[in-house]
Amino acid sequence: SAKRTKESAAINSSLMALKESVRALSRGEGWHTLAGGRHPLTQLLRPCFTQPDARTAIIATVSPSSKDTEHALNTLRHASLMDGRADEGAHSWVG
Repeated sequence: SAKRTKESAAINSSLMALKESVRALSRGEGWHTLAGGRHPLTQLLRPCFTQPDARTAIIATVSPSSKDTEHALNTLRHASLMDGRADEGAHSWVG
C-alpha cells in the first residue's frame, strides 16, 4: 500500500542519516558536519555517540541461510562501522 511504502521510505531515510553520521564520526569529523546530523533520529541519538561516558549496544541479526549471504555480509559491514574501529586494518568485534 502507499502508506507502507511511505513508512518504508521514512525508515530508510532515518537509517541512512544515522549511517552517514556514524561514518563522519569514524573519519574524525563532527556529528554536525553532515545533513544527516540534523535528521530527527540522529539528533535524538547524538548523545549516545558523542558523550564520552555514553555506552551504546548495536545488535545486528543475520540469516544463517546461504541465500542471504550478501545481506548478512552487508549487515556485518554496517555493524562494524558502528563499533568505531572500521578503519582499514583495525580489529573489530564483528567477525
